[in-house]
Amino acid sequence: MSCHYQPGPRVVPLFPLNPVTLFPHLLVPLHIFEPRYFEMVSCALNSHESIAMAHVVDPNAEIDDPPLRPIVGVGHIERWIQIPGRRYHIVLRGMVRGQIVEEKPRAHPYREARILRLHDGAVLLSAKAERELRVQVLDAATAVLARQLCDGEKILREHIIRPGMDLGMLCDQIAATVSLDPDMRYELLEELDPVARSERLLAHLAHRTQVMKTDGPCGHLFPRLN
Repeated sequence: MSCHYQPGPRVVPLFPLNPVTLFPHLLVPLHIFEPRYFEMVSCALNSHESIAMAHVVDPNAEIDDPPLRPIVGVGHIERWIQIPGRRYHIVLRGMVRGQIVEEKPRAHPYREARILRLHDGAVLLSAKAERELRVQVLDAATAVLARQLCDGEKILREHIIRPGMDLGMLCDQIAATVSLDPDMRYELLEELDPVARSERLLAHLAHRTQVMKTDGPCGHLFPRLN
């Protein structure tokens, strides 16, 4: 079934998981095993609700319901398999960026919040300047992927870059593919200006190039564009 995220704030279940950043248009596989999140997925499957992947402000906080960062990735369950032991394997399809407007009082074992849909801003560059920025991003991503994967450049050119892909989507795809820490990915998720997102991504890719080991590819796997 095709699902469409409606405009205006709406209540969405929250799945805090800092290692995962759900960018629009991307497919992310998840293994669901905690009872509260098993119930969350079951409810979503029954009602076609969305799920918002969130980041905790302090991942080391040992408290119930730790504060969340305001920007989330909202997605729908694209595929799922229920396995013994009240567990699921699911593939979550990123739909939109969202902002937590208000967390709701607890009515289920999992958390919920009113989420406002967010949109990318316009690319305020000349066509020439945008092309040059895209080349810089692609060259920087190639330098990183060449060290992470044996066929990094080929994968970038043949499986990540698509005709007509806008600048914001290009940055999202690269950010989800290369090895970046959760804080870096969150910075890119919260940036709605595609040009500013590109500049942040370039800085993160330059940092990754400096700190990566030089002893060959590490076999990093990447999410798939739907």
